[in-house]
Amino acid sequence: MTPQPPRVFVGHASADREAFVEPLARALAALGIQAWVEFWEVRLGDRLAHTVFDRGMDTADCFVLVLSDRWTKDPWLADQLDGATVRRIEDGRRLIPVLLDGMRTPPALRHLVPLRADRTAAAAAAAAGAIADTVHGADPRPPVAPPPGYAATGARTAAAAAAADRPSPAPARTGGPPRRRPPFPGVAAPDLALLHHALREALARGVPGPLPWAGVREAAERDGLAGDALAGALRSLEAAGLITAARGGGTVAWCTLTPHGYRLGAPGAVPDLEDAKRRVIAALLNRLPGHRSTGRDTAELAETADAPVLVADRLLADLAEAGHLRLLRGAGGRTLVADVSPLLARWIT
Repeated sequence: MTPQPPRVFVGHASADREAFVEPLARALAALGIQAWVEFWEVRLGDRLAHTVFDRGMDTADCFVLVLSDRWTKDPWLADQLDGATVRRIEDGRRLIPVLLDGMRTPPALRHLVPLRADRTAAAAAAAAGAIADTVHGADPRPPVAPPPGYAATGARTAAAAAAADRPSPAPARTGGPPRRRPPFPGVAAPDLALLHHALREALARGVPGPLPWAGVREAAERDGLAGDALAGALRSLEAAGLITAARGGGTVAWCTLTPHGYRLGAPGAVPDLEDAKRRVIAALLNRLPGHRSTGRDTAELAETADAPVLVADRLLADLAEAGHLRLLRGAGGRTLVADVSPLLARWIT
């Protein structure tokens, strides 16, 4: 099935239709966005309030309010402003003010970034492009190239990384299994083992930290990593920017995985990591067969997707940083998701 294009409700004064609003709506349609405007949607005999508020605003993914000095003279348009504001607060839908004629932003919208435009077809086309980039979740940042060959892993120097990536010399003794290179250049095997123990503790708790060091240490000691080797592995992970540790009286009390530490260790600790990510996105878009999420709370999404809470939390943080959605911190430590880009559907197809 062809996915439905995003729907944008365009509120406006009728006097602004010919010069700006209709060119804007046509340009949005050309950019893959269904623009809902009264002059195309309201038919003879329709109940105006029902058509605008129920069929128009309730089904919109985003609201665009074209504001000019003519807007303030029409109380009907003030109701549309109130309706869009309420839906933005309750549902997290995006609201974009478009200001014509140098109009000042209304007090109710001053916390939002507006789009300013002239009353011309060219300005309407430019405004449509900016709105489409926002609705489709386009990332304006330039793509980041792979690091140059001389760059080291974490905080290590290029020489240290190259030395760690070279095959180990043959052991002096004979017999026994051959020594292997570490799975990640620049991260020694004991360091990686400790990183995985910290990550398993974080997965069990659903947070990257702070994690009680006693639990991480005991797991590492059961795996044969103890004493000076354990202390050295922790220092190496700190130097590489993979873990931070809190100490008191010279004793480690807590540790926390950094985002880089999570990304490096997660593939080894979560066997179906990529599938888990796709399931979380599918749950976010309500596309898991047999399931329909009742909200966009991180813990609920993880449960619906049968994925670890930490995986869902880190994935949503990465998507928010890339501009694909917005995270809201709610009461009781809940993390809610809003303004989800429809482009995420491409990740699960």
